[in-house]
Amino acid sequence: METIQIVFRLPPLIDGVGDYAFLLAKELRTSHDVRTVFVVCDPQWIKQEIELDDFTVHQLKDRTAEELLRVLAQPGMPTTVLLQYVGYGYAKRGCPVWLTRGLHAWKGRRRLANGKGMDFQISTSDSSLDRRLVTMFHEIYAFGPPWRSAFWTSPLQRSIAKRLLDSSDRCRTNTKMHAAMLRKLSPRNAPQIPVLPVFSNVGEPEYLLPLRQRKRQMLVFGSAAWRRKVYSEQAEALSYACAALRMEKIVDVGEPVEINRNFGLKIEKMGQLPAAEVSRRLSESMFGFLTYFDGFLAKSGIFAAYCAHGVLPILAGSDGCDLDGIREGREFSSAWRLQQNATDVDLQAVADNANMWYRNHSLKKTAANTVQLLLEPHTPQFAT
Repeated sequence: METIQIVFRLPPLIDGVGDYAFLLAKELRTSHDVRTVFVVCDPQWIKQEIELDDFTVHQLKDRTAEELLRVLAQPGMPTTVLLQYVGYGYAKRGCPVWLTRGLHAWKGRRRLANGKGMDFQISTSDSSLDRRLVTMFHEIYAFGPPWRSAFWTSPLQRSIAKRLLDSSDRCRTNTKMHAAMLRKLSPRNAPQIPVLPVFSNVGEPEYLLPLRQRKRQMLVFGSAAWRRKVYSEQAEALSYACAALRMEKIVDVGEPVEINRNFGLKIEKMGQLPAAEVSRRLSESMFGFLTYFDGFLAKSGIFAAYCAHGVLPILAGSDGCDLDGIREGREFSSAWRLQQNATDVDLQAVADNANMWYRNHSLKKTAANTVQLLLEPHTPQFAT
């Protein structure tokens, strides 16, 4: 079996969704004999053969519906598309109208005007009923106050998400909150939307050291933007957590960022590391710190990495949202509620619970679930 995965970028660029798609493709090929052809939608992405593990990659020359349709319509291309959707990846303001137009035409719903008084349509040699679209909604739409652009673009973002939902034969998302947002967009078409949290992009070790055998270090991992927020807005919470847990040092992993705060203990700056080395650092660390809304933890690659490696996740704070089965004091600890006299047994229980929660959506489980979505009957689940 072959499938197309549409992504906006792939490795070697650091990109959570690109890594997700690439690792999923490798697991689909290894465990299920499902071969993937990638369509990369970022014209600026630079292809490096050494990173692509012999996958076929087609790159759009520009972000237009016509260009997408041209690539998808090439002879020999698979007739099943798995779209990894994040609006801001495909358009600056998160409104990739060109993407929905191209996919709608590829599905055979209508002809596509190219803006020059001409129509462009894929060959009708194959029935449009054989073309199948499966969408993974990593995000749905943004929102914010009137002085932020997201406030003004949110209606169009919602419209695009609804159209993708209606055009998809099957879909999946990563949090129950996102599933609820999709149901609200199209309640008559979405009686059940599968939810599968993201997996770790930096490995899943089979053997986990107990916390007592690890180094007393707090690992801070993730994008530069998130880590800057940790060292500025959440510096007090990080400092308190390190003191309460008697940390010996902070290990910073990722693109270098400026750290102006004095935390009273050594900060080891590792910079960007290969996934295998990140995995090693995680496996030897007791705790991992992050700042995130706990209602969206199921879509956090950082949280997934901590859980997969048996690291006890420490959040800067908690909003008390446990829709995805992630609860403060059970699968993670909140910095300001840490007990100075917490026992090793108490801490280990939280780390174990986090790892058990993660195992239900590991890379292998996600690949198996994806195969089911790709192979289910072609009768559209989301009819327009």
